[in-house]
Amino acid sequence: MMRLAAGMISAMVLAGAAGAARAQADWPAKPIRLVIGFPPGGALDNLARSLAPPMGRALGQSITIENRPGAGQSLAAEVVAKAEPDGYTVGLVDSGPLTVSPHLKAQGFDPAKSFVHIGTVAKLPLVLAASTASGLSTLQDVARAARDKPGALSYASAGPASMHNLTGEYLKGLLKVDITHVPYKGVSQILPDVIAGRVPLMFGGVSGTVGFIRDKQIRAIGVTSARRSVPLPDVPTLAEQGLPGFESVGWVGLSGPAGLPATVTTRLGNALREALKDRALYQQEVARGGNELLAGTAEEHAALFAADLARWGRVVKEQGIRAD
Repeated sequence: MMRLAAGMISAMVLAGAAGAARAQADWPAKPIRLVIGFPPGGALDNLARSLAPPMGRALGQSITIENRPGAGQSLAAEVVAKAEPDGYTVGLVDSGPLTVSPHLKAQGFDPAKSFVHIGTVAKLPLVLAASTASGLSTLQDVARAARDKPGALSYASAGPASMHNLTGEYLKGLLKVDITHVPYKGVSQILPDVIAGRVPLMFGGVSGTVGFIRDKQIRAIGVTSARRSVPLPDVPTLAEQGLPGFESVGWVGLSGPAGLPATVTTRLGNALREALKDRALYQQEVARGGNELLAGTAEEHAALFAADLARWGRVVKEQGIRAD
C-alpha cells in the first residue's frame, strides 16, 4: 500500500514537471503584459509602446502595455514582483524603486530577491544647468562659488529623493562643498525660477531641458552620463571636468518576477536586444531627448542594478536624505 502511494506521488510529480516543461516549450501561447509605472503619454510610456511591437514580432506574440503609475513607480514594480513567474507579466522597471526607494522606506518587495533582471532598456541622462544670470559656466565655477560662500549657492531638484536630488548630493560629496538643496514638485516648476535667476542651479533630464538650453534661456554646465549626450554634443560631461569616472543616470530595465524560467528569460532577453537594434526606434529616442538605448545582457543589467543599489545607499546615508 505504501509502495502504491509512493508510486502515485512520484507519478504526480513527474506529470507536473512534464506539464511545466510543455508550458515553457509552448511559451508564449498568449499575449504578454508589460507593466510600466508611468501614465500614458509620457516619454517612457512612449518608449514602451515603441518597444512592444518589435519585441512582439520577435516572440511571435503581442505585448500589451499596462500603465500602473503611483508611489514613485514602486506600485508597478510590486505588480511585477508579485506576478506569476510564467513569463506573461514583465515590467519596464525604473531604477528609482529598485535602487533608491528601498533605502528610504519599506517596499512591498525585496529589490535584490523579488526580480529576474532581463536587460537594460535605456539610460536616462541628466544635465546640470545654471541660470544665465548666475555667471556659472563650468563645474569649476560651481565648486569655486560653493567654497567661497558655503551654503549660499543652491540647486533645484524635482523633489526629495528624486534622481535629481541624489545626483546633486552625490556631486556635493565628491566636490566636498556645501550647496543648498531646493526641492520642487517637478521640473516644469523649476524652470521658470532658474530662467528668472531666482535659483542659480538645477538638475533636469536632458529631454526636458534641451529646448531651453538651445534657446539660451538656461546654460548647460555638464551632463551626468559617461559620454556626451547626442542632443547636446557641445556640452561636456561632468567626468570631463575633473571628476573622472563620474556617472549618475536613471535607467529603465526589463524585469520579471523571481522564479522566471531560464528559457523564458533568455527568449525575452533575445527579443529585447533584437527590438533595440531597430534604427528608427534609436533615432526616435535620441530625438526625444538623448535617452541612451542599450542592448546589454541579463548579467550586465544585474550588475548595473547592484552597483546603483549600493551607490545610492551610501549617498542616502552619508547625506542624510529623507523621502519627505
